[in-house]
Amino acid sequence: MIPLSTIMFFIGLVIGLITPTHSTATELSTAANNLSPGKWAKLSSPPASFFRQNSSLTTLDAMGEGTWDPITRRVYFLAAARFGTNKLHVYDDATNSWREGGRIPGYPGVNWGHGYYHNAIDAGSGTLGYINLKPSVTKLYQFSIRQTISTANTWQLVSTTSNSGNVAEALVYFPERGTWVIADGTTGNIREYNPDTDKWGVITRKSSCFGPKSGAYHTFAVYLPLRGELAFGGGNTSSGPLHSRWCTVDDSGTAVQRPDAPSPLHVNAGHQTGTIIAADPGSGDLLVLTNKGKFHAFDFLTNRWGTVNDVGRPGKFNNSSKNIANSVVIPISTYGVVMYIKAVTSNPEVWIYKHSQGGSVPAPPSPPPAPPSPPPAPPSPPPAPPSPLPPGDQTVAINFQPLSAKTPAGFLKDDGSVFNATRGYGWSTRVNTRNRNRSNDQALDTLIHFDKGASVTWQYTLPNGQYHVSLASGDPSWPQGPHHVQVEGITVINNVSTKVNEFVQISNHLTTITDGQLTIRLTRPNGTSKKTILNFIRIAPVGSTPPPQPPPPPPGRAIAINFQPASAAVPSGFIKDDGSVFNASRGYGWSTRVNTRDRNYLNNQSQDTFIHFDTGNAVTWQYTLANGQYLVSLASGDPSYVQGPHHIVVEGQTVINNMTTQVNEFLTITDFPVTVSDGSLTIQLTRNGGKTKTILNFVRISPVGG
Repeated sequence: MIPLSTIMFFIGLVIGLITPTHSTATELSTAANNLSPGKWAKLSSPPASFFRQNSSLTTLDAMGEGTWDPITRRVYFLAAARFGTNKLHVYDDATNSWREGGRIPGYPGVNWGHGYYHNAIDAGSGTLGYINLKPSVTKLYQFSIRQTISTANTWQLVSTTSNSGNVAEALVYFPERGTWVIADGTTGNIREYNPDTDKWGVITRKSSCFGPKSGAYHTFAVYLPLRGELAFGGGNTSSGPLHSRWCTVDDSGTAVQRPDAPSPLHVNAGHQTGTIIAADPGSGDLLVLTNKGKFHAFDFLTNRWGTVNDVGRPGKFNNSSKNIANSVVIPISTYGVVMYIKAVTSNPEVWIYKHSQGGSVPAPPSPPPAPPSPPPAPPSPPPAPPSPLPPGDQTVAINFQPLSAKTPAGFLKDDGSVFNATRGYGWSTRVNTRNRNRSNDQALDTLIHFDKGASVTWQYTLPNGQYHVSLASGDPSWPQGPHHVQVEGITVINNVSTKVNEFVQISNHLTTITDGQLTIRLTRPNGTSKKTILNFIRIAPVGSTPPPQPPPPPPGRAIAINFQPASAAVPSGFIKDDGSVFNASRGYGWSTRVNTRDRNYLNNQSQDTFIHFDTGNAVTWQYTLANGQYLVSLASGDPSYVQGPHHIVVEGQTVINNMTTQVNEFLTITDFPVTVSDGSLTIQLTRNGGKTKTILNFVRISPVGG
């Protein structure tokens, strides 16, 4: 469950109770917004004394990742050299300055120092977390980052529990679970502290994520905000080897082992092969900068590692000998860049790197110039809201996107703002927007989603009457869903999940407006990372542009329907069905939204694509037909997986009776005779529950005698 403090923070943000601390462009924002992907920029640096621990060490000795708070727009991390005095480091974007915050009393003393991956942030509640790991005790401390920064002690000891014996484990905050999580390489456990229940537990046990055997320390753990998951693993043992293994874990506790990294993954602590690791806030890639001058990125879309082709990497991060010793990395989500700091006992350097175009926001505007004398004429009145759509007028299209993103031709822009009567449309609460920069279709490349609460609504002011509504749900970059979308109280997308670059598209859904507003409602499982996506909406008054009418087949001719994703190639001679709900205007569709797949395995596209369903025991498909006699042909199978048992009924007659298919094996029914007497051909698919699937690749319908 997401903590109440987090929910209340975001509610406060929406209604204006919490605002950023400044409104002018800063050195960081200007540098970030002037960067193109693959480039570096240098910022002003603090004096050498700020990071100096003693004559030979800095506080960034054996450091991992720092944190960024998007509300105060500050960097925070606690660090110390081994056996040195700890210090809270604070960077303020507004003033481009560094200062010291309060220390944890008595730590480290004779115990271990270093920052490792011990810092984590809960931006929702405004809390910085830090773990002090002694040989037998874990202590979790918290610091309120929204308070006035001072050198006085304002840290709170939150919880104490037993420790596996290592001092170099990794801490991260998991917003989807509302917990502080420790990646414990010694035991192979991912354990968590729940502040709501004041209890410790284990999310998952996965010692293989830390290398060939447990016992690893100097491990890493980072939060992946674009995936709602954690990445963790790596480390080393006292006698070696260094580990390149790592995993991700989602909010359900499901861990997935990822391809080994090209370099060992662990905090630099005297080893020349150390690394600093962070999630890029724009693309979501995992960035790994090594102590050998190598720069790697893991692309979750392809599940592969690659080499970063950056330009202008500073020499202090680009040599082949301990180039990341005394360094820290901080993802800056507000500007879509990553900050790298190198601190030696003299001349520390602060740099930012932009890996991807996505994720950044425009720099805050500069203050307006003083008014001239005499004062200028009063400004023109604000533009009128979009004209309501009278019956017979043209379609209006609304694209959901960040304010700074390009608006597709023919669309109005919605940046996720709350409903405004003057504008005529908007949301019940502020929602998140994304521009993926992955698709050439800008209407599908941009989207909204929401992370707090079970539902949100979107409204558009309209005269009462009948309209056709078209919309899309999906994400070019990430699997999403299950999506659940209602139009005027009618479910049009019913808990359907989409893969990367897969979209659920609803076309020409007929709806009636009786209260002067079109209302779209998005829901999701509350308290989880699951997301319902909305890319765009088109609204057309009935009679403005007649929707396409594909039904019934011409006399004497067959009609063929291929079941496939909307974006897949349509086989020659077929009509596309993308799993949408039945629509009377279109003339065919399903009783509920079903899943589509394109395996990209066979040259025969009508067998390479198919539908299946995961929810419920039965679904039906209908095609509007004149009453009469027909011959029906169909196929059931999967080129890539064993499927079934399949069970298919056509007009009340079983044609496939609980039969299983092997990989690339298909059950084909040819010219099965049926009689249509109610104006629709009906095909029912059933399954036995669990994970078994009934597949349908295509259907051909031929009038008898045709």
